[in-house]
Amino acid sequence: MSPQETSSALGKNQVVVIDVRTPAEFTAANIEGAKNVPLDKLMEDPFITDLDAKQKVVLICSAGKRAAQAKTQLASIGLENTEIMAGGMEAWQAAELACNTGEEIMSLDCQMRIAAGFMIIVGTMLGVFAHPGFFAITMVVGLGLIYSGVTDTCAMANLLAKMPWNNNCPKACKIIKALTK
Repeated sequence: MSPQETSSALGKNQVVVIDVRTPAEFTAANIEGAKNVPLDKLMEDPFITDLDAKQKVVLICSAGKRAAQAKTQLASIGLENTEIMAGGMEAWQAAELACNTGEEIMSLDCQMRIAAGFMIIVGTMLGVFAHPGFFAITMVVGLGLIYSGVTDTCAMANLLAKMPWNNNCPKACKIIKALTK
């Protein structure tokens, strides 16, 4: 379903839009009327368990990957009248459709690349200066990135999505803002 079709259906109350991004991503930019149910909390959220199986649901995330995972999870509990909005929130914004905006955050992809790079540097430095066994850290990170590319999933990004700064934890958000200025 295209962003334009989603906008039209939402305006006519024909669909329920579920945004499976993190709360911080949702706060940064969201569609009026969309319900934020993060992917890692999808199956336990009362909003999901109370949905009528006949209700048409449109799933969105940043670009479509998490929405596809959500679609599979919802199908496993009998909610099969679901569609993925093509291109996710990125496509919605590119189409210049109405959007609520808040404070910008660092994307999960960016956070993942920073964490992987940091782990590689630390593993290398420890391997050179402390013990060669620490080179295993760089190998594990490299294998994780290869696995991520092959399977189109990312355990590190899933872990980062659960961090307080990605879940609108005020104290963690203040710390991150101070570090990124």
